[in-house]
Amino acid sequence: MAQWRFETASECAIMIYFDGELSVSLNESVGQLNSLLIERLAPILIDLVPSYSSILLSYDVCKISESELKQALILLQQEPLEAGQSINPSLVHLPVWYSEEVGQDLERVAQQSRLEVDQVIKIHSGTDYRAFALGFAPGFAYLGEVDQRIATPRLETPRVSVPAGSVAIADQQTAVYPAASPGGWNIIGQCPVELFNPTQAPYSLIQPADRVRFVSVNQDTFERIKQCPEHWSLSEGSCV
Repeated sequence: MAQWRFETASECAIMIYFDGELSVSLNESVGQLNSLLIERLAPILIDLVPSYSSILLSYDVCKISESELKQALILLQQEPLEAGQSINPSLVHLPVWYSEEVGQDLERVAQQSRLEVDQVIKIHSGTDYRAFALGFAPGFAYLGEVDQRIATPRLETPRVSVPAGSVAIADQQTAVYPAASPGGWNIIGQCPVELFNPTQAPYSLIQPADRVRFVSVNQDTFERIKQCPEHWSLSEGSCV
């Protein structure tokens, strides 16, 4: 596991930082420590928020002092990570209608990459992406890493509104906008699956460390799934 350190974040929170260049292996270490913290410190935890290379640990000050918690973290740093503490991420298949009708930037991404549109689609849907973190908006999962051949910089001027379900690329990250919002990523398609539901736990369909695989579908299938989400199997990646 990568080396980590911690600092006081507030009167009831500690920020844990991992040292090293951001990578899948570093992010895996974040997930492994997150699981270990849940296992060892559950009685005093209020919340854990894992990100790319850090974890925000919020704790109950009525159950443990900051000095006691820091001592517990020092002891944890000295322990090897056991296999049972590793996480078991899900593989989520998301259908995408790749089209210039809903992907305003699809043609431009292809031109900039010096590829045909079909090649961009094949490359984007031919990779399993890791959910590095959730943020920006509820249910927004930062997925990586995008193939260098189609990695495209953010727009110089963000759009005022990006439609919900937009599948987009920004450098070596990709994501699906769970709700309409401002955004500066390159839109290449649309996903009909709901990614965030505040009435159903877990609220976010994609969790940190999950793997996401995009499946190219035509417009008819897209419309069918949008009208009846139960027709799509997230685990199998096909209509049922």
